[in-house]
Amino acid sequence: MEIEVEVRGPLTDNQHQELLSFLKENSKYLGRKERQMLCCMDLEALKNDDGSGLDVRSKITNGRAELSIKKGK
Repeated sequence: MEIEVEVRGPLTDNQHQELLSFLKENSKYLGRKERQMLCCMDLEALKNDDGSGLDVRSKITNGRAELSIKKGK
């Protein structure tokens, strides 16, 4: 089973290296994915940072198409 983790935020170069070291020691590399993604978000909800917006994403990963729709709250 694959678990995908997505974390967003700024990292310093040092924090990036620490994270890479941690992942190398504590995880298993499953491979590289070639992905193109189109992301459409509710900008008003994003500005308010209240998590209530609609997030629509169209992805093509390694030639396989995928559509995801997420609704907050």
